Amino acid sequence: MTEPIESGRVILRPMTDDELIGMMEKSFGGGPSWSFAPFGMERVILQVTEERSKLDRSSFSGAISQVVLALQLIGFELSGRGPIVQSDLPVRVSIRQAVVPFKVGPLGSTCRCTAPDLDAALRLVAKMPALGELPQRSSDVALNRFRQGCADESAADALVDFVIALEAVLLPPESADVRRDGELRFRLSLNGARLLGSETQQRRQIWKDLRRVYDERSSIVHGGILDQQVISELFPVARRLAADVLRHGLTNGWPTSSDFVAKALE
Repeated sequence: MTEPIESGRVILRPMTDDELIGMMEKSFGGGPSWSFAPFGMERVILQVTEERSKLDRSSFSGAISQVVLALQLIGFELSGRGPIVQSDLPVRVSIRQAVVPFKVGPLGSTCRCTAPDLDAALRLVAKMPALGELPQRSSDVALNRFRQGCADESAADALVDFVIALEAVLLPPESADVRRDGELRFRLSLNGARLLGSETQQRRQIWKDLRRVYDERSSIVHGGILDQQVISELFPVARRLAADVLRHGLTNGWPTSSDFVAKALE
């Protein structure tokens, strides 16, 4: 990235040498620590500016978290933690600017984040609930588990979190009797295929992928023999599927059991 990308109150810009040096000094000096994604990805600053009343004591880092999650949902790999908050406090209004240093690059690609990408992320932000609070709905659980999966260092842990995110959306609350029937795998795969697929061949592939990631998740949590090669292959698939489902939910509304029944009968 050579030029800043700006959309509303959000700017993505290259990190300066002074910022990088200052960050490293803080890290080695016992201050905030920073983790970066693999080499080959750009170091950039995510900068968010917002006006708030001086009486508003809510955490400003929530705005950063929403933008980061939205970028992850559209397929970018981010790393870095600990927003740096700068405040200018006039008599009545606080203008706060929070910045997060991280590296950004799309999964499986050398393309870079563009202005349309940032615009798409902010459209998702506009639909998001507040993050970091106690989940009240299954959609909150799904978003939180996706965030956790993106932060997990273990591919196995990430796969489990992404599948839990899928379950939270694709398996809406049902009666206890239905849940005892052991139909979860079938319903998750069917609901996901109908929700995301627009044609038969696409739905068949989504069905197959959902069954594979669900089976691997079950093997992990129930103490099966783990194959690291299989896990490494499947956790990006689980992330992509979870991101697709969450974007669909944020954009079109979270599906209910009745919605899935209607789709199955189309």
